[in-house]
Amino acid sequence: MGSHYFVQWTILGLILQSYSYESMGCSESVKVGLLKLKASMQHLNGSALSSWRDDGGDCCKWERVGCDNSTKRVLHLFLNGMATKPLFIKPEEVGEQQNGSFGVNGWSLNASLFLPFEDLQVLDLSSNFLADLYGVIKLNNLKALHLRQNLLTRAPILSALPSLEILDVSHNILEEFPHSQGLCQLRNIEELDLSNNRITGNLPQCISNLTSLYFLDLSRNNFQGTIPPIFHNLHSLEYISLSNNYFNGSFSFSSLSNNSKLLVFDLVSFNNNLKIETENPPRLPPFQLKIFRLSNCILNEPSGMVPSFLLYQHDLIVVELSHITMRGKVPTWLLVNNTRLEIFNLAGNLLTGPLELNSTSEFLKLTWFDVSDNSINGKLPSDLGFLIPNLVSLNMSRNELQGSVPASLGGMKIIEYLDLSSNNFSGPLPDDLITECISTSLRKLSDNSLSGLLTSESNLTELYYMFLDNNIFHTDISNGHLACSRLSYLDISHNFLSGNIPNWIGNFPRLNVLISSNNFFEGPIPASLCNLTELNLLDLSHNRFNHTLPPCVSLSHLEYLHLQNNELTGPVPNILSQASALRALDMSDNKLSGEIPSWISSLPNLRFLLLKGNVLEGPIPFQLCQPHNITMLDLSHNRLSGEIPPCLHVARGTNPKGLKSPLFDGVYVLHNYSLSSNPEIHYDPFFECVKVLISFSKTKREEEIEFSTKNRLEHYKGLVLNLMSGMDLSCNDLTGSIPSEIGYLSDVHSLNLSRNNLSGPIPETFSALEQIESLDLSHNRLSGQIPPQLIELTSLSFFSVAHNNLSGMTPKRINQFGTFEPDSYEGNPLLCGPPMVKTCSTGEGLLSLKTWFSYSKEDDSLEIFASFAGSFVVSFFSVIGFLYLKSYYTSESYIPFLSLFCKEYGVLS
Repeated sequence: MGSHYFVQWTILGLILQSYSYESMGCSESVKVGLLKLKASMQHLNGSALSSWRDDGGDCCKWERVGCDNSTKRVLHLFLNGMATKPLFIKPEEVGEQQNGSFGVNGWSLNASLFLPFEDLQVLDLSSNFLADLYGVIKLNNLKALHLRQNLLTRAPILSALPSLEILDVSHNILEEFPHSQGLCQLRNIEELDLSNNRITGNLPQCISNLTSLYFLDLSRNNFQGTIPPIFHNLHSLEYISLSNNYFNGSFSFSSLSNNSKLLVFDLVSFNNNLKIETENPPRLPPFQLKIFRLSNCILNEPSGMVPSFLLYQHDLIVVELSHITMRGKVPTWLLVNNTRLEIFNLAGNLLTGPLELNSTSEFLKLTWFDVSDNSINGKLPSDLGFLIPNLVSLNMSRNELQGSVPASLGGMKIIEYLDLSSNNFSGPLPDDLITECISTSLRKLSDNSLSGLLTSESNLTELYYMFLDNNIFHTDISNGHLACSRLSYLDISHNFLSGNIPNWIGNFPRLNVLISSNNFFEGPIPASLCNLTELNLLDLSHNRFNHTLPPCVSLSHLEYLHLQNNELTGPVPNILSQASALRALDMSDNKLSGEIPSWISSLPNLRFLLLKGNVLEGPIPFQLCQPHNITMLDLSHNRLSGEIPPCLHVARGTNPKGLKSPLFDGVYVLHNYSLSSNPEIHYDPFFECVKVLISFSKTKREEEIEFSTKNRLEHYKGLVLNLMSGMDLSCNDLTGSIPSEIGYLSDVHSLNLSRNNLSGPIPETFSALEQIESLDLSHNRLSGQIPPQLIELTSLSFFSVAHNNLSGMTPKRINQFGTFEPDSYEGNPLLCGPPMVKTCSTGEGLLSLKTWFSYSKEDDSLEIFASFAGSFVVSFFSVIGFLYLKSYYTSESYIPFLSLFCKEYGVLS
């Protein structure tokens, strides 16, 4: 009985003690410490920590503070996400304070502020734009330190954290591994996340000291060198991620022989210099993986065989073996052996043969299937859609598959991404694939031989991107109805489609890109385009449209307009004057008439203006000089008249001093969405949950411009387009002289003024065309000599002044001019000298000889000087001999000629 009372009184005492602690609340020193901490962080977000104040009562009840229920000591501080934006302070304004300081980028915090919280176990300072946590964090009981998503260039000093188990400094800008901060001394560390930083150098061997590690993520850094043998002591390791670094050398899976608990191995290399060996020595693996990722490595050289240890893996959720030169047949046995498999990625290898799937199995868990960029051939299994009914992403592009697209794919109700492009598929598309699959976001069937009907009644409400280009669809698509209210990108180019553009095109209010070039569409451009208010690119080129743009077309976002090679009539549409964002306007090879509109000057972003092959007339307007950013101008093959405006030199942004203008910004690229073969995968080892971040590859559709240069039609795109600039005014009725200001186009690569009625001399300023590669002045009425200074044009590879009235000697045969043939000069009867057959006689070459010789004084070529000296001696003594033999010509009528000849060439003073 006594003991019973003792227990009751003991319990009552504990209750009273607990009540006493609860009524007492946190200590005054802890409250003061929290208020100091708040003061140091107040500049981040003035509205944060509003409950932290002197009269706020028990600080254990303050927001973001967690206390022990009994002792009221602070155990948790959740101060993540306190910042609303980073601070950028001028260097001269940077100064330290006792409790914290501002930095140039972000802000700094003194670690001593946490000394009052000696029992603290969890400190979370993530997502705060924190640039520095300086000083020593002396917290003997701290178990978790979260510094994720800040601006730290170095890790804090960690040597005084003996109990630390979790350290997350991911998504910062660390530049070195924090071993000097005491990281390798933390023998209790279990989770280490340094991913998404800028850490360089080799992996330190001291990582092998962290024997309690079960989670190690060093991905997305700049680590180099070989991967050292750091795993043999880490028996508790479950998760290893070394992806997106620059390792080289070799790595053998035998180094993982002691890691029996391993669940995740993730190694996606950046540089393709890492050799992976899984077969030497062959052994039964001690682990059962859930995620296995290898990418951009060299696997099992030279055989490239599939890792044989995978035969013994039965719990795999993710298998990625992409871009590792793997050979053989598609290892579909991995699907059979691992019934929980969700992601299967074998893209970018050397796999061959047909795709063989067990028709008696259903792979119900599989959501991501990618075998793109291989050499897989044969036909797809007809029941493919039934075997993998729950796929979200299917990518078989860039293989050698043939036959028809299986009708069973139309039954995959939840598929979002389907890419079968660049194969040899033929025949019609399955009806269900057109009308069903309502969850599809991307459908790419480009570069095949698909045919048949393209539209019918459909309800693809989630479709964003549709690529059907480069097939042999040949029907009239004006019938039917395609309901894709979210469609953003539609490419049906390079087919055999005919009839009118259907009115249902206007049912895509979010359409950003419409490409229907290289078909047989005809008739007017439909007024339904007026509904496409988000249009960025419109390409209707290479068809048979015979009317102009509808006056209601929305142009507020339009940047690229391609209408070339049609039968458009009338003037250049005035509606384009509203396209202030327009970068490229190509209406070449139509039947446009009238004058070039002066409103061109109102398009400040215009880079490419291509109007060749029309019947435009009148003068080139002076307003064309005002868009300073035009880099490619083609007005050739029209009926333009008058003189070339001398102001056209402003089009490249140069000045009369010949100073170069900067290249225009950026490579012109349009998104051509393709699924990334290296998706970002996140795995939660506790919940065994896989999250795939859908991304698109960097391969995109580049803006392409057709432009004639070097006497041939070229196609420019990507980086080459970024560097190219040219002006083509050929095949018009332009008159007058060539403005000398044209020579100030120091960045121009191609200049064509041929087949006009230009007269006068070739400007000497053309010697300043430093980047010129093609210069065509042929078929005009130019006169005078060819400026000998043109030999300075060392980039010139095409040159023609044929069929003019030029006279005198041709330029010296040095540099690029040593490569030009007689056809560059033909049709100029008064022109002489190599490579022409006609040589220059004394009379017709006298003045040009003086210029030629005076220019030659700057050249040290002994061969050229000797050639000239020989010619001079022969000519001189021919004259003397002639005068001697013809004594009756001793009259003074020849004396002035002889005197002039010798004086001009420095023979007589």
